Amino acid sequence: MRTSGDGVRRGGGDTEDKWPDCLRLGHELAAMGSDGAELRRRYREVLLGDGPSPAERPLRVLVLGAGIAGLCTAYVLRRAGHDVHLIEADPDRIGGRLAARTRSPFRDPLLHADAGGVSIPDSHALTLSLVDGLGLRRRPAVPAVVPTGYTAVDLLDAVLDAVGDYHEAETPDGRVVGWARLVHDLDGLSLGRFLTEWAGLDTAAVSAIGRLEHAGYRMSMSFVDFYLHHLHAGPRAARWEIEGGSWRLPYAFGPVLDDMVSLDRRVTRIEYYDPARPTAEYTRVAPGGPRVWVETLSSRGRREGFAADAAVVTLPFAALRQVRIEPSLPAAKRRAVMALRYEPVTTVQLEFDRRWWEFSEDEWQRELDALSPGLYDRYAQARTRRVTRSGATNRLASFPGGPVPGSDGGVVLASHARAGGAVRWEALSPDDRYARALRGLQEVYGDRVEAFYTGHGATGSWTTGEAVLAPGQLTAHHLAAVAPIGPLHFAGEHTSLKRSSIEGAIESGVRAALAVDDQHRLAPTREPVCGGAHR
Repeated sequence: MRTSGDGVRRGGGDTEDKWPDCLRLGHELAAMGSDGAELRRRYREVLLGDGPSPAERPLRVLVLGAGIAGLCTAYVLRRAGHDVHLIEADPDRIGGRLAARTRSPFRDPLLHADAGGVSIPDSHALTLSLVDGLGLRRRPAVPAVVPTGYTAVDLLDAVLDAVGDYHEAETPDGRVVGWARLVHDLDGLSLGRFLTEWAGLDTAAVSAIGRLEHAGYRMSMSFVDFYLHHLHAGPRAARWEIEGGSWRLPYAFGPVLDDMVSLDRRVTRIEYYDPARPTAEYTRVAPGGPRVWVETLSSRGRREGFAADAAVVTLPFAALRQVRIEPSLPAAKRRAVMALRYEPVTTVQLEFDRRWWEFSEDEWQRELDALSPGLYDRYAQARTRRVTRSGATNRLASFPGGPVPGSDGGVVLASHARAGGAVRWEALSPDDRYARALRGLQEVYGDRVEAFYTGHGATGSWTTGEAVLAPGQLTAHHLAAVAPIGPLHFAGEHTSLKRSSIEGAIESGVRAALAVDDQHRLAPTREPVCGGAHR
């Protein structure tokens, strides 16, 4: 097994011209600003402390997308005194993947389910601080039951622990350089190549790791991207859940942002003034303002225009590809937008009228026999099984951390499938998904769990569910994906190094807000941001 101390530069090429980019990525991975400031502390301060300094010349800013990234961007800019307006395509809700369901799908109306099956890793301190700062209550989530006794799982942990030698330095500068060396050495490797070439594992061990860690679909994708996710949010990470559901987080911004959101506005066109291309043909923007013009389309076919000094784009790149942008984005930015790959995600949640995952064996007998005398004995031949030979996608089922007041039941995230697995689930009807998810739970926990299943569930599928990187894309595209273009700034978890997480969305939103506040101190235009030209 190779370590960071062997001086090998592999997988990312040996050209030294990428080292400055690796150092910039090292600063981001170590959460250190270029000035040496600790970024998480600064982000926490602008979100929950005194906030950014008041703007002397407030800007009019459009935020495209009212997910967590957009809400955090708007919140920080509003605290600085800027005139902010959020534009959201959904006709009814804010929050993106955390959006609340309009009606409870469960038999017990007291129970809830997050649309994306979200919990918060303990290492995501900024998210937990925001939850606490907005007055929401949280509780420990019941950890996923990870199969034990698998040497392949233990082997993966040992391999990844060795990678930690790169960045576990005692000084901030040492951590920055260590992360930069990790990116330089390993960014060009897929997960599969890393496990075989760098770690020296045989194909049987790699296959077992892919199956047991539900990482088979990632074997051809970036190792560094997988490592970052596993480091901060692996299946063994301690987690928290927001009482009442994660959908409460976006709505906790409500008292500040309610008057700033326009729903049912899908962005179809963006025109912006690019100082680097002053001779480009502009029709609705100018150097003196407005510098951004956005056209939207409602579900009823109504077009509307909005003008501003700057805009923060939080749309997933898969959606941004469908937007007409004038002038066209620079080549590096276009490549970053087009190259990012999205894997589909499907979740299945099941309602149970008893919290069987908390039962002792005596409680199992009491509750089953209360349903039907002798039922416990009839299930005796199907004892709880902790091992599944099928490697089913719901072997890492997640359970609610505590009871809902007034309810004896709970909702289990029975399956969280990605990539090809998600496509197979998506082809099923909701009822078939629930039946298959229940069978998966029975494989692990025994047939008797069916006794408490209510027949109700919730399921969702997202074609742009998880942004993932191919080998080499971190150094090739990430910095371009994040970089502002004139008055356009970019945020969203897909522009973060903590992809597919609330933490990544929050960090990106604060970063973009601070960039707007720092770089665009222009006199406001006279044209109103809201209620612009109608056609």
